[in-house]
Amino acid sequence: MHKIIPNAIVYKAELPTAAQLAKHLAELPYAPIGETMLSRPSFVPNKISNELVTEFNGGFAFHLRYDEKILPKAIVKAKAAERIAAIEERNGGRMKKIERIAIYEQVHVELAKTALVKTAIIPAFYRTNDQMLIVATGSKSLANTLVHYLIHVVGSVKTTTINISDIKNGLTTRLKKHLVDGGAFEGFVVGTTVALKNGGQKVSYSLSNLDTASQGLIEAIDKGFQVERLALEYNDVEFKLTSDFHFKAVRFDDVESDDDALDAVAAWQHDASVQTLQFTSALNELCNLLGYQPEEDGEQASA
Repeated sequence: MHKIIPNAIVYKAELPTAAQLAKHLAELPYAPIGETMLSRPSFVPNKISNELVTEFNGGFAFHLRYDEKILPKAIVKAKAAERIAAIEERNGGRMKKIERIAIYEQVHVELAKTALVKTAIIPAFYRTNDQMLIVATGSKSLANTLVHYLIHVVGSVKTTTINISDIKNGLTTRLKKHLVDGGAFEGFVVGTTVALKNGGQKVSYSLSNLDTASQGLIEAIDKGFQVERLALEYNDVEFKLTSDFHFKAVRFDDVESDDDALDAVAAWQHDASVQTLQFTSALNELCNLLGYQPEEDGEQASA
């Protein structure tokens, strides 16, 4: 089985059909990042199907490639400061602000020419009936980048934010109840790890021996610690839920196809269908458990 969703950040979105989306994504094809460019996005084909949009039972998938120059701000700032100091010493006076900004930008462009390039391939899976866009990354920045360029090529995407009101407090309250009487996570099995945070303090507990961990956890919660990350299981999927409603270390039970003769594309489509179905089932149940109320964002349009 392909491990296609190791981490996930989820959006509600109304996307066009797979065929229509493929035409839009083709408007931002891959090209090498330019010498003076700092980043370059592109929608690229699935390596297995060689399609910009690959359909599977229940939805479709697509990929954003994001090339970005590794150029730490501290290095740019230091180089610019060095050049500005030399000019000011030579001219015997302080440069104007606009001149210093111009030097900074000049240094930025020069360093970009030789900077290393970091490449990220970000898969996204869309469940048509649920209108769930699953971006398979643990990086909020990359997930938002994918959504930004998706909106850019499509023109407008109607979205609804998945926002659980006070999720950190809600998870903490439920965890304490679970430790006391074993309830509070109906439909889910609490996993073996939990991380708590109180200001700058962080603590982690193993729940493999609940009797041993319970007292320490309850004491920490009573002192103001709140759940930062909690391992949960739902049927055939397990994950670590974070306090910002991101999903880390997602794992699925192997579900083999009945047809051993499936080619690579069909096998990938099977895995995508099964894993996205399992994940959205867990997600929907979690939203019900935590009292998710949709918030209409309206249409998001590209500039």
